[in-house]
Amino acid sequence: MKDGFTPHLCAMRRKAPSIQKLHKSAGFTLVETLVVVAITLFLSGLLFTYNRSTDNQVVLAAEQARVAGILFRAKSFALQKNVRYGEADACGFGVRFEIPRAMTLFKDVCPANYEYDEGDEDLETIMLNGRVEFFDENRLVCDQNRLCYVIFESPYLVTHNTGTIALRLVGTGDEREVVVGEGGYISTP
Repeated sequence: MKDGFTPHLCAMRRKAPSIQKLHKSAGFTLVETLVVVAITLFLSGLLFTYNRSTDNQVVLAAEQARVAGILFRAKSFALQKNVRYGEADACGFGVRFEIPRAMTLFKDVCPANYEYDEGDEDLETIMLNGRVEFFDENRLVCDQNRLCYVIFESPYLVTHNTGTIALRLVGTGDEREVVVGEGGYISTP
């Protein structure tokens, strides 16, 4: 090393950065800030739209589950010839669908013709959410009088009026189905 030269003195001899340079490099420009705000607003809009459609799907899925649930209850009552609702005169249990939003659990009273008629006893009526309705009568399990119902015959679980029960959100194209098949098969595809 040369005389009088030390590394720390060399560092002290450097010029300090000017205040003007520091001021230019600190912070974001107006354009950068506006770009970040615009991207944030765009992503928020996407999230809001996604959240709204998700809410619709949740409502529709919940109503699909309610329809399947009342069908499972009728099936269960038929299997056990539910004592609570009168074992002696119950030949089966079923669900009647009234377009656009009502469904009724009923007891098919003996002697049964396995159709919903005046002699049958209504046990419980449930209304769908106001945003959901039954639709497309051709897919509902209806008889010639436009009464739509499914009956599970006691105690062997013969299913009368099998088919598809279609639900949709009012004002949208979103729809779900509950399928009732032979032998008490109930599915929510």
